[in-house]
This record gives sequence, structure tokens and C-alpha cells, in this order.
Amino acid sequence: MKIFVKTLTGKQFAFDVSPQDTILNLKKELEQSQGIPFSQQKFILAGNTLQDDQTFQDYRIQEKTTIHLVLTRGGDNANPNEPDAIPTKNSFNQNYQVVSQPSQKKACNIL
Repeated sequence: MKIFVKTLTGKQFAFDVSPQDTILNLKKELEQSQGIPFSQQKFILAGNTLQDDQTFQDYRIQEKTTIHLVLTRGGDNANPNEPDAIPTKNSFNQNYQVVSQPSQKKACNIL
């Protein structure tokens, strides 16, 4: 199924995932494609933080769902559970970019 990850800067990326994939798997895909360390990524959906060990199925995430990406601070004194900022409704942008094509699934440009 195709899901979207949206950053606070308005960039949006499309990923093909399986309902059985974990949130951590998506973070690692994003790290590989965009260079953002998975340990600094925090995903928010409907105001809730998504936990790494849970699956898309656990959260009942469906086709074309948008998940918000918030970056956490790095360094010794940083708390990875505290975001730098919370995504807002005004941070939406219609620019999509395909960044992942996991196992035999095809990703395509949306716009």
C-alpha cells in the first residue's frame, strides 16, 4: 500500500509499505533515501506518536494515509521523544516525491 510522509517544510514523500511493516522499517527507508538518521525521526498521526515496534496494521493505517515527520534534537542532552516542532495543518504541500520501492512493489510519481 502507498503511504505518504510529510515534513514540516512541506516536502512529501511516497512509500510503498506492507501492513506488516514496522514503523522502524519506514524510518530506516527514509534514512536511506534522505539521509535523516532514524534515531532523529518521530512520526505523528492524528496527534499520536507512532512507536517503532508497531506495524502499520497495528495503527490501522490505510492506503494513501499521510504521516507527519518531526525531527528530534541530536546530541548528548537531547530527548529523542521531544520534537523540535509539531506539524500543523498549514504545513501541507502538494509536492510528492517517490523515495522507496521495497521488495517487488512499484512506486510512482503522484504529481
